[in-house]
Amino acid sequence: MRSLSNPSGGAWPNENTVQEIPGVAWYALVLTEDFTAIGVAMLPLDRLAPIAAALGKKHGTTDTTLQFARVIWLAIRDDPDRFRALGARDLSRLTLKGDVVAAGMTRAVGCSPAIPYRRGT
Repeated sequence: MRSLSNPSGGAWPNENTVQEIPGVAWYALVLTEDFTAIGVAMLPLDRLAPIAAALGKKHGTTDTTLQFARVIWLAIRDDPDRFRALGARDLSRLTLKGDVVAAGMTRAVGCSPAIPYRRGT
């Protein structure tokens, strides 16, 4: 699990390279703008190529790498059914109780602690 923090509004100055990690099935990326969590993108590492193709990416390493920028987040967030069919998950639409992301997400990415998550605070 990684995090990506940026200011809100406009292009993100910070990006994250999603890449294959030996022994890891899912890449979870907690996204924040202005220190507020805006979403959690989960990408199956064995499905990066079809996800990259759906995003229009054509570089030679789409099977193992994806440069995660604001435009990618917006595409996944705004068309969840399309990317869900490719294995990607946008957990920003979960109904959260309290300050913790559902325990199922932490099990899916193989980590034990819960992830602090506050909406609009």
